[in-house]
Amino acid sequence: MAVVLGACNNNNPDSKSGYIQKVQLSDEQIAEFKAIFNNTNELLKAYPNAVTVAILSTEELRAICPSTAICPQVDFSKQCIIFAPIELSSINDEIIDNALYFYSGNKVYEFQVEIQKCTECYPAIDHVYTYGVYAISPDEIKRINPTVQLVYK
Repeated sequence: MAVVLGACNNNNPDSKSGYIQKVQLSDEQIAEFKAIFNNTNELLKAYPNAVTVAILSTEELRAICPSTAICPQVDFSKQCIIFAPIELSSINDEIIDNALYFYSGNKVYEFQVEIQKCTECYPAIDHVYTYGVYAISPDEIKRINPTVQLVYK
């Protein structure tokens, strides 16, 4: 099943007014984030599935960073980290991408996760953590939709 969502600018509270650009990360930063956002990090197990979490400060990032990992450098004056724990129905399902959108009508941000569903797979639940570093300051995020919009392909 595929869900296609379009963007338009009007006063409808459900309309998207903007895609929030992701920050380009270096290979080193990607490795540092992968050491945090994986299913071996016990500090993430307390977060409920499919709930969006905004990391808005260095202290909040350190709180989820395992002692064995290097805490990545993020400019929290201009950027924030959004992540979500996702429970996949198969270990062969794959997260393709994620995106953050702003809905102008009700001033809410929504985190969308694109998942490639496996059609003939071994059914075994998998827990993954998808994240993005976005070019929006923590002060600008007033509300974030607490659930994740899953888009299956």
